[in-house]
Amino acid sequence: MSSNRRTLSRLLSGASAAALAGSFLVAGTGTAQAAPLMACQWIDSEYTQTYDCSEPAEGIEYVDIVECWSMPPSTRSYVSTKVAGQPWKKTRELPVKINRSTKCDEAYPYRTRVRVPADLLSEMTTARFRLTMPASEGELPDGTPYAYRKTTVKYGACFMPEDATDWCPRK
Repeated sequence: MSSNRRTLSRLLSGASAAALAGSFLVAGTGTAQAAPLMACQWIDSEYTQTYDCSEPAEGIEYVDIVECWSMPPSTRSYVSTKVAGQPWKKTRELPVKINRSTKCDEAYPYRTRVRVPADLLSEMTTARFRLTMPASEGELPDGTPYAYRKTTVKYGACFMPEDATDWCPRK
């Protein structure tokens, strides 16, 4: 993990060894698939510590990548996708929804959500996403000033059969 991410995770994200470093995933059901699959995700630089999967489901329409933060994420936050052999590409098809949430820990009330449609994920093939939050500063509701540098978090995600004998590949 880069020193920037380490520092920022202490300042921004509700990290927990047992949880997905402040992230979790929610799979919507509905699309017909051949067999039950699990939607899995992880933070690239923390693969073994953050690897997490949903319960097996017959159909998955989308996967939400959610992270909780102690400070408000920039409204200019965006997602990029990565295809092997190509540079990261900013995409408008995966908007970042930002709000305050009671679903997050009280110390980390700000939440980002990226909804990834199922058609961007494949079975046992890693799709890569990068959340970028430009540098930001402001004041919390209690009047406390805050400021942070540009923050990027890279995620991997894939579908995994419920009877898989290994995790999805890192990259």
